[in-house]
Amino acid sequence: MKKTEVCPSTLLPGFTSYSPRAAKILFDGKVVSDIIDFDFEDENEQKKALENMENMSISGAQEKFSAVIDNGRIRLSHEGEQATHILKPAPFNLGLSTRKQIPANEHLTMQIASQVYGIKTAANTYFNTTPKNLTTEQAAVLVGMLKATTYYNPLANPENSLRRRNVVLRNMVT
Repeated sequence: MKKTEVCPSTLLPGFTSYSPRAAKILFDGKVVSDIIDFDFEDENEQKKALENMENMSISGAQEKFSAVIDNGRIRLSHEGEQATHILKPAPFNLGLSTRKQIPANEHLTMQIASQVYGIKTAANTYFNTTPKNLTTEQAAVLVGMLKATTYYNPLANPENSLRRRNVVLRNMVT
């Protein structure tokens, strides 16, 4: 199992799980495990996971799961259950049955949740401000992240984020 050395949400180093700030934003301050347990060796679990992915209504090429927090752990939501979070798994270069425990920083994408639950989370996480007080440049960074949330993350990849922000700003002008 991969050891967590950064906050799975903000990617800031020095954390073995979610930072207090990320836990407050993502989970209302509750302690939540950064490991998501999947028993994909079980055919029924595989089927449930694939059905969960098919029921997602958020567009995009990458697979997504709907999830809930249950007793301090992230789990896939059940059919008919209202999801509170979206998981974006690591690319499927391995079969589901070969992946048992995967760190949440490979899954939990706060930026996608921001699209569902509002820009407030992203504005606070990346710029410590509210959407109303975002500068044009800051808003462009957040828009730019929609293309590839990790690659254009301003905390993890500031150079990529700056380049993408500039593309967004140029597109706004033309």
